[in-house]
Amino acid sequence: MITRSTFHHRIAPINAGSMADIAFLLLVFFLVTTTLDLGLGITRMLAPHSNAPAAPVASRNILNIQVNDAGALLVNERPADLRELRTLAMEFMTNPEDRNDLPTMSTITEAQCQERLSALGGGSQQAVWQQRLEAAQIIGPYREPPADAQILITPASATPYAVYIAVQDELEGAVRILRDERSMRSFAKPFTELDEHDPVDRARIQAIRRAFPLRVGDGELVRVDARP
Repeated sequence: MITRSTFHHRIAPINAGSMADIAFLLLVFFLVTTTLDLGLGITRMLAPHSNAPAAPVASRNILNIQVNDAGALLVNERPADLRELRTLAMEFMTNPEDRNDLPTMSTITEAQCQERLSALGGGSQQAVWQQRLEAAQIIGPYREPPADAQILITPASATPYAVYIAVQDELEGAVRILRDERSMRSFAKPFTELDEHDPVDRARIQAIRRAFPLRVGDGELVRVDARP
């Protein structure tokens, strides 16, 4: 006859020795199969910090983009939609109609660069004109904005981060279109398809970046001169 106590002693104990191995395997499976969100970010070289007072910049050389707490835009004190920003930025960077409220563009030619290099006796200006010469030799004559022409972004303290990123994306899209158009005219392929690992394409990339720089700064760090 099997009693209650005898039946109790016949129950086999649970072997928990492999539970740690199972938990470890599940952890490894989770790490291998899970995709982690990296979030939004901006890859850009910031200007070096300086304690010197900022030199005034002519108002025509500034495209000032202000973003309020609600995400609404003011471009040079005028209301603007995010969808307009790319066109406004392209006009600012090229000034195709030579408007007097946009940066004065300088035409850079190979002959002009060689003449200036012959007149210069060295220094930083010679290096700048040498870069211009190399760009003109690769892509032909191009129009260059003033050295202090730049796009400023002035967000409010509570500007939505997604709106700030969208503004940056529109500005990068504007310069990408300009670079692609010039690359197609000069090399019959878009700028985005140029290979930085190829020496020839690397020189083309540098030349086009010289002609179409993307200068984005902080609106709180630049002093704008009221005069055009």
